[in-house]
Amino acid sequence: MNPVWKYKTNGTIRGVCISKNSEYIGVASYDKNIYFFDRAGRLLWKHETGDGVRDVAISSDGDYIIAGSDDKNIYIFDRNGRIVLRYEAKNIVRDVSISSDGECGIAGSDDKNIYFFDRKGKIWNYETKGWVGRVAVSSNGEYAVAGSVDHQVYFFDRSGRLLWTYKTGSWIETVAISTNGNYVAAGSDDKNIYFFDKNGHLLWKY
Repeated sequence: MNPVWKYKTNGTIRGVCISKNSEYIGVASYDKNIYFFDRAGRLLWKHETGDGVRDVAISSDGDYIIAGSDDKNIYIFDRNGRIVLRYEAKNIVRDVSISSDGECGIAGSDDKNIYFFDRKGKIWNYETKGWVGRVAVSSNGEYAVAGSVDHQVYFFDRSGRLLWTYKTGSWIETVAISTNGNYVAAGSDDKNIYFFDKNGHLLWKY
């Protein structure tokens, strides 16, 4: 089977995302660039950062895109490639997520912090005890989850209030949150999958 289109960058692809309407694709490349394509494969714009780009996420309609780079910056762009927000963390930015409407985004950094934004700027940050490798925000932007190498899952409301934490047997490799924020899944290097409700109750572990 042949791909519909293919585009060669000059570095390892670290992240890809596609809008819910399937019209737009964002790409994070270790050649320092963020790429933005339409569905036909036409490059609409690219932006060069100061170092390799680790992750990228896109709003449902493709109007906003968030990216994290090894240059320590968190970027939010509009569909036309204009920088809506740029915020410098204290270390590389490993993971990013954005709400469906693009109103808010979250990022995790090697500086041990979780950063939460709206398009006007940083709303809050929370420092964990290890670098933060995985983050996710609910589609409505009301809840956020993060996983750290300190072995803990962190769950917040939009205002930055820490609602609960859960300590696993090793660092957190991945997290996910349901559309309404009612459920959270996490995968740990302890080889377990954890499933919680939004009150922090562990519903099951496998």
